[in-house]
Amino acid sequence: MGRLWTAATSDYVRVLRDLLPTGLVWTPDTDSRLHRLITGMAVEFVRFHNRCNTMMEEADPATASEQLADWERVLALPDPYWLDAYGPTITPAERRTAITTRLAAYGGASISYFEGIVTALGATATVSNTLSPFTWKVVTGECNRLDCTGHCDESLLTWTALGLYIRYVFESYKPAHTRIFWTD
Repeated sequence: MGRLWTAATSDYVRVLRDLLPTGLVWTPDTDSRLHRLITGMAVEFVRFHNRCNTMMEEADPATASEQLADWERVLALPDPYWLDAYGPTITPAERRTAITTRLAAYGGASISYFEGIVTALGATATVSNTLSPFTWKVVTGECNRLDCTGHCDESLLTWTALGLYIRYVFESYKPAHTRIFWTD
């Protein structure tokens, strides 16, 4: 979104004065009652104008601050793995990232689509479907496979907190008839 014009009282005073008809009654004197009336109206117009600018910024989740809670409510955020991935103290920038990621995450089943989601979350992954048409292979540094030095009771795959979130997002948005093979 382009930069919005921030109004000042003097701007609206000048505009309102220019709208007045000409004549003796419509004095340009700054001490007159007419000037005080115009200034009072201009103050309210400026307040309204600048509040409209703020609402325009709030309509874009990338610049929102007051409406973050409403964006999160509409998009069902935070989702189950969000707090694990980003911790209990979530910054406004991280909240904006989650919102814009969720909005961008609808509607895609291509490799670039899923890699874009991971990039938006601040990680890297290589996605392919070379195993079969119905299997996605995802290589990410956010998970680790059990190796020969591990114990038998250990999980075969361990995840970072961000990896769990990436896994949740992939499982949520992948086509229903497909499977994901995760590797590191």
